[in-house]
Amino acid sequence: MARRDQHVGGTVVPALVERLPQELVDKIIDELSTDRRALRSCSLTSRRWLSRSSRHLFASFTLAGVNDIAPVLQSAQRTQSTQRILSNIVDLTLFIPSFDYLKLIENLPLLRELTIWEIDDPAEEESLSMPRLKAAGRTIVILEVHRISIFLVDSLLWLFESVGTLRLRDLYHFGAVPPCPAQHVVKNLDMRYIHPRLLRHVSMVLDHSALEGLTTQPLSPYEDGLQPVLNDFTQAVGRNLRAFHLMYYSAMCADFGPARLPILSSCAHMTSVTLTTDAFTHHSHPIRPSRALAFLTSLPAAVCHVRLELKYYEPWIRGATLVQKIQEVDWAAIGRALGAYANLASLEIGVKRTYHMPNHESFADDLSAQAAVLERLPARLGAVVVFI
Repeated sequence: MARRDQHVGGTVVPALVERLPQELVDKIIDELSTDRRALRSCSLTSRRWLSRSSRHLFASFTLAGVNDIAPVLQSAQRTQSTQRILSNIVDLTLFIPSFDYLKLIENLPLLRELTIWEIDDPAEEESLSMPRLKAAGRTIVILEVHRISIFLVDSLLWLFESVGTLRLRDLYHFGAVPPCPAQHVVKNLDMRYIHPRLLRHVSMVLDHSALEGLTTQPLSPYEDGLQPVLNDFTQAVGRNLRAFHLMYYSAMCADFGPARLPILSSCAHMTSVTLTTDAFTHHSHPIRPSRALAFLTSLPAAVCHVRLELKYYEPWIRGATLVQKIQEVDWAAIGRALGAYANLASLEIGVKRTYHMPNHESFADDLSAQAAVLERLPARLGAVVVFI
C-alpha cells in the first residue's frame, strides 16, 4: 500500500492515498484533531475527501489530482462545508497542468502563500480571464515555483503583484521569450538549482532597487565562461541588498568542479551574510576550501552579522565525533578573514543537520570544543552564538 507521511504540528499524519479504502480514509479523518493549532495541513488527491475534511479548518492545502478536485472547488454549487474549507486556506500547493487551474485562488480570500509545480504556458482563452484572477491574487505575498519555464515568471509576477518573496526552484529555458518583460518589485529572492544561463532573464524581470534579500544555491556549469555569471548577477541586483545567503556544498559541484563564488564587496548596504557550506570539512576538491575563504574575505565593509553553517554528512564522519571534525576546521584562517571587518559585531557558528548525526548536540554542549574555536576568532567577537 502506498504511503507518504506528513509531519504536522509535531505529529506524523498519514497522507491520504488514493488506494486506501473509503472507510479507512473516513476513520483516519475522523480521528484527526480538530484543534487548528495541532493540525494545519491537509493533502487532497480525490474529491471524496472533501466532505470529511470540512470538519477541520486546515490552513495549508496540497492539491495533486486537480482534474478531479478542481471542478468541485470551482463549482457555483459549492456546499457550505466546501466553502468553509476554502475560506480558511492561507497556504496552497498546486500540481497543475495549465493556467486555467489558477482560477482556484479566486475562492481563497485568505491565501498568502502559493506554490506551483510544472505549469504550462497560458492559452489565449485563459489569458482573457486574468483580470479577475489578478484581483483575487492580491493577497499572495509569497510565491514559489518549481520546474516551469523561466519565461513564465514574468507572467506570474504580473498576476500576483503583491508578492514580496519569490522562490525559484529548478527552472528551465523553454517557451517564447517575452518581448519586454516588466520590472517587478520583489523584496526577497530565493533561487535554488537555477542554471547560470537563466540568471540574465531573472535579472530582467526584477526591480533591482527594491531587492533587499538574496538566497542562492549555485549550480556549477560545464562551460567555464559561465562561472562568473553568478557574480555578475549579484553585482547587478546588489545595489540595495541588506542580506545575502550562499549555500555552497559538494552536492552542487562534485560533477562540475567548484563554483566561482560571488564577490560582495561592492554591495554597500549589505549588513548580514550567511554561508552554508561543507567546504571546510569535506575536501572533495582542493580548491573549494580556498574559494570559501575567499568568499569570506570579499564581504562588504558594512557587514555586522555573519552566520556560518557547517554541513556534515554521516558517511564523512568515519567514526569521528562531531567535535573532532569541527576542531579540524581551519578556524584561524576563518578568524583572520572575519577580523578584517571593523563593523562585525555578531557571529553565529554551528552545524546544519542533514541526516541523523551521532553526537550532533555535542558541539553545543562541549564548552572546551567551543573554546578551541573561539580562541581562534577575533577577540572582540566575544558573544559568538553556537547553534545546532
